[in-house]
Parts: sequence; structure tokens; C-alpha cells
Amino acid sequence: MKDWKVAVVSLAVLGLVSCEKARVPEQDVFARYGVDEVIKSDFLYRAGSGIRITDISGYMDADGIGTLEFCYDDERGRAHKTLYCNSIWQYDMEFIPMDALDSTLPLAVKKAFYGLDFEHEIGLYPDWGERFCLVSRRGIPEPYYEFCFHEILSERNVLSNFALISEGGEVLEDSHLGFNQSDWFYDFDDALGFISGRYPGSTVLAYANETGNGVFYLRHEGIRKKVYFRNNYKQYGDIEFAWQETVYPLPEGMVVPQSVLEKVGDLPYSEVIRYESALENGFGFKEGDTIVWVAEE
Repeated sequence: MKDWKVAVVSLAVLGLVSCEKARVPEQDVFARYGVDEVIKSDFLYRAGSGIRITDISGYMDADGIGTLEFCYDDERGRAHKTLYCNSIWQYDMEFIPMDALDSTLPLAVKKAFYGLDFEHEIGLYPDWGERFCLVSRRGIPEPYYEFCFHEILSERNVLSNFALISEGGEVLEDSHLGFNQSDWFYDFDDALGFISGRYPGSTVLAYANETGNGVFYLRHEGIRKKVYFRNNYKQYGDIEFAWQETVYPLPEGMVVPQSVLEKVGDLPYSEVIRYESALENGFGFKEGDTIVWVAEE
């Protein structure tokens, strides 16, 4: 990795959290926002002692339908965002200040992050939704780290970066594509049900919001797969996930059909990718940043 130095953009770290507002007095804060005892108890159990609530937003009716979002600082002063949808905990995001990465990230995650191919100094524009955070989500067994930042190419030119890294230091995503804030989507029941049915025994590793659609990263039969869903809005933040496709490296022992290879011809490629979709299955032949997709007959 080339030498680089962290560029601290002039906004304070609290600017990372979109729901950060005027401080809310602790006294009767839950009653003031109509938070029932069940959610209050669960939230306090998860958040721990010594927290300071900065905002509660959203609405939940008497039947527990709706969303509530809690913004708070933990006992270290670290900002968090926690969300409940239809009275069920969905996620917690802990926002990590840029200047605290070295002291916060586990060694394996730190090595993986600094091993990404940065060619320029990096920075954050929080108003763009950029952030470094530790994410815990319902339906995903282990927390993972989400990094959305930019490389500073010049005074007026930046390069967007997005990375997902597991707690064990496995790089799940390293891309310059446009990934939106993953906390915009809440209820994963539809998608998780589909995944467990189609890929039994799989483990979901992380989730990302790729330009408005959902991507789940999972391990199935020893192979890491990316499962893409189209997100259809329902209500109260609920999303209906419609499966689009699954892509993964060509499994060992799988043979590409001769009919597919004939279509590829003399096209150079260094990697073969398998894809599945509701309409067809096929293969991708990758060389550099270019992939040629060929459907099975």
C-alpha cells in the first residue's frame, strides 16, 4: 500500500450522524416521545449504562406499528443510531471518528482496511452520508464494519470508496460504486427468508445498500456469495425484497458448458463467475474491470 495520511475534514465527528440534534434532557425522555416500556427496556439493555440520548424520532402507534430511531452517545462519547421497526430491534450503528480508527479497529480489521488500495489521502464529507461505523443487525449473526469515504484526488476532485470488512478481517466489498446509507432499510424478513430457503445452511455476513437495492453477503457451502434484491417500499420503513440475482466465483469442480465456451471464443479472461437469476443462469468472464455475461442454453 502506498503512503497516505488521513485528512480530517473540518466537520466534527458528531456531524456523521444525520439525526444529531439539540441535546434532549434525560428526565422523562422516553415518556416525552411515547416510548413504551418493552422498547425502553430492550433499548437500555442493548445500549448499556452511561449513555446520553440526543434524539428520538419516528412514530409508533398503540399497536406497536411504526418506527422509532434513537440517537445517543455511549459512555465514551461515541455516537450511535439504533432503530426499532414494528416494535422489533433492527440495528445499531456505532460511528467511529476518523482519528480514532487506529485505537478502535481490531487488529485484523485494521490490517484489512489499511491493505485496501489507497493511492491518495482519504477524508470524510459527512453531509454526503460518508462514515466509518460498526454495524450490528438483526438476522446477521456477527457485527461488521462499514466504511464509506473518499480519496482526495485534488482540491475539487474526489473518488468515492466503499468497503465492508468482517470482524475477522475479511474484505467483503471494496468498490468505487455508489453505495447509499444502509440504515435506510430496516426489515429484512422477506430477504432472509428467501436466503435460508434457497441457500440452506448459509451464514449472512453483511448487508449493503447499492444505489437503492439490497445486497446480502453470505457464505454458503464454503463459497462467498452476493445476493441482490430489488427493494420495493411498503410502509413505515418496511421493504419488500424481490430477488434479482446471485453471483459468486466459479465453484471448484463446476464445468463451464462447451456451448457457453463457444460463445466466449477467443475473448481473454482471468476469472469465471457464476450467476443465478429468476430468468436464467449463466457465467461471467472477467478481465480487469470488464465482465462479459453469457447465459446457459
